[in-house]
Amino acid sequence: MQQIFENPDLLNLIIDQSLLAVAQEYLNCSPVLDLVALWWSAPFHGKGTSLAAQEYHHDMDRIKFLKVFIYLTNVNSENGPHCYVKGSHIRKPKELVFDGRKSDATIGLHYLESEIHELCGPRGTIIIADTRGFHKGKTLTSGNRLLFQIEFSNSLFGANYPKVRMDKISDVSQLRQLVDKYHRTYSQILFN
Repeated sequence: MQQIFENPDLLNLIIDQSLLAVAQEYLNCSPVLDLVALWWSAPFHGKGTSLAAQEYHHDMDRIKFLKVFIYLTNVNSENGPHCYVKGSHIRKPKELVFDGRKSDATIGLHYLESEIHELCGPRGTIIIADTRGFHKGKTLTSGNRLLFQIEFSNSLFGANYPKVRMDKISDVSQLRQLVDKYHRTYSQILFN
């Protein structure tokens, strides 16, 4: 995670005030920057799809959270678009409530085709999702996909992620101002 903060382009996305405003509106509180990650996906040819989040699942990272996904490569139907089941973050059939991976067929038995969305787009496409709903990265059949993830939550109750030290970044003045202004949001960022 440290290396992500050392990249100025990714750091600018992490501290983007419009993304912060969306998270604040959705979470109905001052959000906490919880996690950032890069996900590189390549074709597995039928192997490892569950571990690669390429089967439907729902996240339970925190009490309430919102994830921002940004495509860093062009994404079409063949190279791993994010798929999301509309409304599944609010209500799930009781047969699907328990954690675990779900096949396309299982999801199709419980949701209408019109509720299942495959989100393709050019590099720079931003997807904002409550991943308590069913979602997956579609299995790649060709090409690669690089996706940047930013997660905001309403608290840090739950998984314990490491804090980020800003020792190696040369110009931290803007970031330090934001950390001072939005201390709760950026509480996982530490300076010397």
